Amino acid sequence: MEHDITPPASQAEANAMIKAALAWYRERDLLNELPDEVIDLPVGDMVSVDVSTGEHNEDHRVFGVIDEWQVPGPDGGRVWLCHLDCTNYTPALSTDYERLYDLICEGHRVAGWADSYTMQDANGNPLRDVCEIRRRQAYEITIGCRGTSYGNIFPFMKEEGSEKDLFIRACQRCNLAWANAVADTPTPSEDGA
Repeated sequence: MEHDITPPASQAEANAMIKAALAWYRERDLLNELPDEVIDLPVGDMVSVDVSTGEHNEDHRVFGVIDEWQVPGPDGGRVWLCHLDCTNYTPALSTDYERLYDLICEGHRVAGWADSYTMQDANGNPLRDVCEIRRRQAYEITIGCRGTSYGNIFPFMKEEGSEKDLFIRACQRCNLAWANAVADTPTPSEDGA
């Protein structure tokens, strides 16, 4: 099979070629048809996650190194797992779950670190994974990232207790520590200003 290696004539053509290649890759990945040498290419690469919550900390990012992958993700595809390498700021980590609950109820999306349920280091200690803590609506809270859940609250759990109590227990189970990047942030007003 011969491949056309003619350079694109325009930026638009280059963009179209890249999109087609990514679609091909994604389709093969969902079908588990990619060879290991292709799948392992990102291992060791660094990823960056924006953990800013407003103009006062708009440049705050955490960086991690990809260790491995797991399947399936939320869409049936691959989930890349990484370990925290560094931040470009000094985060104030907290285990004040009541304060965290108040923040997510105010609409904040908060970055945190949770113990992995399935991944361990050579000594059997759980690996820590960066995650997002978010409340979409009453009894709909997620603690997770890239399709991996570390502690979700769902509407069917109402009979098990208050949303706040369920959330605190979920945080304790996954040993959650969260980046208190919003400690000095004023509460958003109702009109979004």
